[in-house]
Order: sequence, then structure tokens, then C-alpha cells
Amino acid sequence: MKKTLRFVCLLSMLVMILSLTAACAKKDENSKYKTTIKIECTKIFDHEEDLNPDKKDFVPKDGIILDTVEVKIGDDQTVYDQLVKACEAHKISFASQKSDYGMYVDGIAQIQTADCGEMSGWLFYVNDEMGAASCDQIVLKEGDSVKWVFICDYSTDVK
Repeated sequence: MKKTLRFVCLLSMLVMILSLTAACAKKDENSKYKTTIKIECTKIFDHEEDLNPDKKDFVPKDGIILDTVEVKIGDDQTVYDQLVKACEAHKISFASQKSDYGMYVDGIAQIQTADCGEMSGWLFYVNDEMGAASCDQIVLKEGDSVKWVFICDYSTDVK
């Protein structure tokens, strides 16, 4: 009886260790590539007269919502996945919705589409190139750098 009990205890411990090992391996699999992200709304300062007065307190003094930080991602993770991870890790609110073209980021840190003119909203760049597709369609790779920028006027704010 003692041998059986000892065997069951050892077997239970082995199962628990294997489960923890598998969970750690899965976590490593989901965070094997280093990327960076930055979120800013500095363009608002060029268009303060257009800013919704209710949003003034949400704009950081330097316009930087999240300065450049590293975000580890896994295989097939997108610009959108990276944004979600960064916002959750740094407790930054964001709003998004599905559209006919993919995920659309409507707001970050309480700064929403149309808060600084009817054509204002969030754009993203990957390695200094403006996103050519929806943020949930661009897969990131090791070393990619993403910057989210709130623009107020497409004709003057987009580089």
C-alpha cells in the first residue's frame, strides 16, 4: 500500500512538472521575437485648435503615450497583436473594431478617431514605412520597430 501511494505521488509530481514545462515552452514560443513599439500623439500640438476640449487632459505634455519599449512576440503575430500586448502590459486603454478591411484601431489612451478634426485618427509605421494594410494583416518579425501616430491632418501630418 505504501509503495502504491508513493508511486501515485511520484507520478502526480511528474505530471505536474511536465505540465509546467509545456506551459513554459508555449510561453517561450509566443515570445521568441524581439520587436519595439512607440505610441505618440505629438501631431495634436500642431492642431490644438481642432482638439476636442474634452480630450485635452488625455494628451501627455510631451505627446508620448508610450515611449519605445520592447515587446516579445511569437510566430505569425501582427502589428495588432503587438499593440494589444503593449497596451495590456502598460495598462493603456485602446479601442478597435473589425472593418471590411481588417482591424481598425479607433482609439488609444482615450484619444479617438475624429478627436482632432473629422479626418484625425491613428496610423502605424513598421520600420519607418507606413502600414500598407490593416494592422491585423501585417506580420512582424525579429527586430521590427512599430510606431503608432495620431494624425490630425493627413495632408500635413503624414511623412
